[in-house]
Amino acid sequence: MPLTNFKIALSSIIYRLTRKLAIAIATSYRHQKGLGPDLESVILWGDNLIHKLPKSLKKWAFTYKIPQNKGVYLHNLYFPSPIVVAAFKDDFDLIDTWLMLGVGGITLKTLMSEKRDGNPRPRIQHITVDGQPAIINAMGLPSKGLAPTLIALNHSPALQLRSPNRYQYRWP
Repeated sequence: MPLTNFKIALSSIIYRLTRKLAIAIATSYRHQKGLGPDLESVILWGDNLIHKLPKSLKKWAFTYKIPQNKGVYLHNLYFPSPIVVAAFKDDFDLIDTWLMLGVGGITLKTLMSEKRDGNPRPRIQHITVDGQPAIINAMGLPSKGLAPTLIALNHSPALQLRSPNRYQYRWP
């Protein structure tokens, strides 16, 4: 098995086991405290874990080569992969991680002019639809606000490192 296939298989196993364990621990803890289910704590824990990983480990774990000839143009913008993440939060370190994984682009979620907390928790839950597991997201458009997001975007390694010409992302 080539190293890339091994890395993909290992990453998949680690992700699935970590996800199941984190959900089980969070669910058990909340149940013992008499609280209802809330998957947001698991998401925040995972985000925090990714933030704390050493750069060398993060680079090895999350860098995958995008297959050649998969890129697409949309209105004169080039995306190296046709996979685009929609409505992602404004956490540019995590955005860089997703770009390392091989997505072609990321669309930020709705930005509000002022800071907004969104709906009260719990707002992310497991549900079952037609016998199939699913997740419902009722975040309610939380936002740091436009000004802090633009400042962070301007200093974002995700944008600066992924674009040889950072201005290619401006609408023509």
